[in-house]
Amino acid sequence: MLIPKGIAHRLMPPSARMALALLCLSGAFVLGLNAASAQVTIPDTPAGRTMGAWLEAFNSGDRLRLDEYFKKYDPEKHADDFMGFRDRVGGFELLSIEKSEPGRIVILLKERNSEGRALAKFQVSDSDPPQVTSSEVKGIFAGAAVIGFDIDAPTRKRVIDGSIAMLDEFYVFPEVAKKMGMAVRARARRGEYDSVTDGNAFAKLLTSHFQDVSHDKHLSVSFSPIQLPEDSSSPSPDAMARYREAMREFASDNPQGGFEKLDQMGAIKELPVAERYKQLAHDYVEAVTHRKSALVVSPTHAEGEKVTALIREELKQRGKLGTDERKFFRLINQQWTEAQLSHAQNYRPDLVVQFHQNAHGFSQKLRCLFVFY
Repeated sequence: MLIPKGIAHRLMPPSARMALALLCLSGAFVLGLNAASAQVTIPDTPAGRTMGAWLEAFNSGDRLRLDEYFKKYDPEKHADDFMGFRDRVGGFELLSIEKSEPGRIVILLKERNSEGRALAKFQVSDSDPPQVTSSEVKGIFAGAAVIGFDIDAPTRKRVIDGSIAMLDEFYVFPEVAKKMGMAVRARARRGEYDSVTDGNAFAKLLTSHFQDVSHDKHLSVSFSPIQLPEDSSSPSPDAMARYREAMREFASDNPQGGFEKLDQMGAIKELPVAERYKQLAHDYVEAVTHRKSALVVSPTHAEGEKVTALIREELKQRGKLGTDERKFFRLINQQWTEAQLSHAQNYRPDLVVQFHQNAHGFSQKLRCLFVFY
């Protein structure tokens, strides 16, 4: 069989993208977690009214009502992105107003489906109707301290000093780390951070300034209003020194030496094929559950899809994913040659041919799914 000129694609679900963990900043104020009062009055401010509209739409569980809220107050977001989260928590009860300003409000919430609590912040513009410029809902983990979204001058200095110290110690390119530190310290001396009192805004600003120097889009700073307890399982100073030594080998174009040093540390595991994907998924979920950084790298798309599926399954079992699940498909170019396109034995029932020019019986941009009888 001669196949008309076209491009063969494989029909498959998208791969998930995993990444990364960032620097944690300390906040400035500790908020009290008092029992819910019988009735919490929502402030009659632009931020308060916007938050109240969100809470009412979110708690309704109605996709249309939530979409109406987003269209009016936060048009860059869509209800479909939040329905799984809504199903998991069952909505929120408003426990208290932790901070209220005309354009900004911080509230304490309780999940309806569990005893879990969350801290939320809404920041809005002074337009009519107000537009959400920043919003966040952060779950409060067991044993965590709530420190709030506000930061002060001592916190900004502590974060700058700590971030630069970590870059000097761990960043793979020492000279670049030194330049980043010098640039941010110069900005601090000029007072560029003095007026920043919101933790998220400060983290975004530092990220931008570090990336301006390093051009490293994987390097970023994040802020959390929730401070986790110290992790007793952190690596020892000796282990960290050996790890940095291995990273220097990679940075010096000596991957063999880097892998050997990692192997000597016991950082590389070899498992049978049947076990490794499941173990990798388990380790990844364990890491993110404990708020650690994890990056999964797969040498092929096929392996990436297997690991992604197992990670999703593990997350479902732990109740970390909602029940509102849908599948989306994409076409992946097989990069076949003209000779491969012309041989019938190369085609399988899961392949799609998309024509990029008109052919006898086929029009341009037509897609054909192969079915064999």
